[in-house]
Order: sequence, then structure tokens, then C-alpha cells
Amino acid sequence: MRVALLPRKTASISELGVCLFGLYYTSPEFLQLGWTHRGRKVKRPATLEAAYDPLVADQIYLFPEKGSNKYWICNLADRSREFRGASFWDVWQIRGEQKKTTGKAKVQSGAKKRQHEEFVIDKISHATKVAPDTFGIPNAQRVRAINENKRQEKARERAEKARRPDADSNRSLGKVIHLSDPEPDLDYPDYVDELFGDDD
Repeated sequence: MRVALLPRKTASISELGVCLFGLYYTSPEFLQLGWTHRGRKVKRPATLEAAYDPLVADQIYLFPEKGSNKYWICNLADRSREFRGASFWDVWQIRGEQKKTTGKAKVQSGAKKRQHEEFVIDKISHATKVAPDTFGIPNAQRVRAINENKRQEKARERAEKARRPDADSNRSLGKVIHLSDPEPDLDYPDYVDELFGDDD
């Protein structure tokens, strides 16, 4: 009896679920009938009547048959989970603010797009003015000139990136500095020459 007294509104039906006030809902019956599938063979109504409680946006009541009090309880789908626990009053306020923000963004985007188009047109116009006059020059000659410019540019880049060693190859080497004193020579002395040397 309570559902019959709730306000009603036409909801749209698609593979995403039941859409009411921009929010999406689903139900077990909706899934059992395969209305979430895409394809031409799927038969589902484009719209159905739904009742809603303005104080609760988590559920709506969908009437699958016209002129009947039979209804399905549809719960908020995951794609609209940001509105869980909210009322439809909250939904209307938030959606209104979102539309205003989107409208402002579109206006700003349009202005930026026009500025970009004007910038591109100016660049093209400037490039056309400063471009050399190639009227009457055969295409083959123009291509050769382009290739020659490319070769010159590559040669310039190679020259800039090339690393050449210092021409002075006779420069003195740096002095080696030991980090610690050399260890003393602990080998036994060699007295071979003294023992077996020539007698005077």
C-alpha cells in the first residue's frame, strides 16, 4: 500500500540497468530476464514506470507491467554507488551542481579551442608568407633541395655532438701519490756475491 502512494516517474531501461534521475539500479528479476545483455535478440522495454521515495535513493520500485501493482525492488547499482545513503533531494542538488560545473567546463573548453584554432591559422599564414617561392620549380628539384637541407642539418648535429680528444698528446702525466707509506722490504739479504766472490 505504501508503494502505491509514492511519487512515480518514467525510468529508462538499458543494458546498464534502470536509469532514474541519472542514477542506475538493478534487480534479480532484471538479471534473470537477461536485460543486461547487449544484442538485437535481447527484448526489453525502452521505458517503465518506477516509484521512488524522495527520502531514500538506495531503492526504487519498478512496475514491469502497465496497469498492475506488481513491482520489483531495484537497488542502486555500483556505477552509482557515490549516492548510497543519500536522499533524492541530495541527488537533485548534487546533479544540479554537476551540470553547472560541466556547463562551465564546456564554455571554457570552447574558448580554448577557438584560441587554439586561431593560433594554428596564424602559424599557417605566417609559414606561407615566409616560405620561399617555389612556383615554376620542378618537384624533383624541390625534393633534392629538401634532402640537401636534411643532410646539412644532420652534419651540423653530428659536428656538435662529436667528442674530440685534446690535441696535446705530450702533456706530462700526473704525479702518483700513495695513500700509505710503502711496506718495508722483509726479504732475507742475499750474501752470495760476498761468499763466493773472487779472492783478492
